[in-house]
Amino acid sequence: TFFRESNAFYADAAPLWEIDFSGEGFEWLCADERERNVLGFVRRDAKGEELIFLCNFSGITAEGFRLGINGPGYCQAVFSSDETRFGGSGSLCAGTVFEISKFPQHGREHSIVIDIPPLSGVFLNRYGLSDPQMEKRAV
Repeated sequence: TFFRESNAFYADAAPLWEIDFSGEGFEWLCADERERNVLGFVRRDAKGEELIFLCNFSGITAEGFRLGINGPGYCQAVFSSDETRFGGSGSLCAGTVFEISKFPQHGREHSIVIDIPPLSGVFLNRYGLSDPQMEKRAV
């Protein structure tokens, strides 16, 4: 189930592959969180649409992890390995929304606070403040 759904997600997510061999297609958000065993990066497509990836390599939840984000608005989980159907805890599922605050982190002016379950990865879409796709259901 996980591989079928993750392959379908990859095929539909242009930021993951559209400009794969260009520097504009990738940006580290946090690559030096060794003590928490977390890393995060952004992938972009040719139109500049962003998809954020965040991974916890630790066997414990990274509670209250603050991740620097490239602008204001909201982030919404769109694919998570923590879904119960994949054997995860179900504590971070697709559809979960995070409000971006104007609080600096990782060299950026904005950030979100997120609890990242153990041994999990999540993809997030970022929506601007006036984006009609985003319902204000922030956690």
